[in-house]
Amino acid sequence: MKIWHKGELECQPKPPKYRKSGGLNIVSYPKQALSLKDGSIRVPLGKQVKVWFGINYFHRVVNHCLESGIGTVVFGWNRGQKKNLNLGSKTNQQFVQIPTGRLKERIEQLCEQYGIQFVETEESYTSQASFADNDFLPTYGEKPESWKSSGKRIKRGIYRTAKGWLVNADCNGAANILRKVATKLNLKLSGVGKVTLTAPKRLPIWELQRRG
Repeated sequence: MKIWHKGELECQPKPPKYRKSGGLNIVSYPKQALSLKDGSIRVPLGKQVKVWFGINYFHRVVNHCLESGIGTVVFGWNRGQKKNLNLGSKTNQQFVQIPTGRLKERIEQLCEQYGIQFVETEESYTSQASFADNDFLPTYGEKPESWKSSGKRIKRGIYRTAKGWLVNADCNGAANILRKVATKLNLKLSGVGKVTLTAPKRLPIWELQRRG
């Protein structure tokens, strides 16, 4: 807390949530459950941890990438993005509880394990800017005073472009995240048009088969 008050920590530390009775659980692993890889000890994850992070689903997503020839995963993330979040008290509470940093680390670990390139980028203004209209994408804290998006989100899940297209808001944001790294990764996004943004392909990851 002293370090946080000095401004040397990004997030305020909080006491752990102890069990109401009996204190913390002690977790022990038998020697045969541990493995050594690249000089690091790998500890098996318990069922509760898998539930928290949806690890089984992550594996299925990675498997889909491998089976579909997808070699790069781009993860949009702004460090400290939850600090000044204002989505309403109930939504704020639910969203802030998601450990985004740990989520990112787990996806990165799986990508490295399976030989998939993992690219992290900041995602400032990607949900506000219009991909179809090629809006300029400022980085966090560097938005010009005159900047204004040409389109806008008109309701949950729907974004209206300056051309009058009604597209999927998440696809618009994801496409803008790709624009952030397009030059770096030599990506050609000319094929991302109205159809792609309007009717995205949905993948029921809970039905995908796990690799043997």
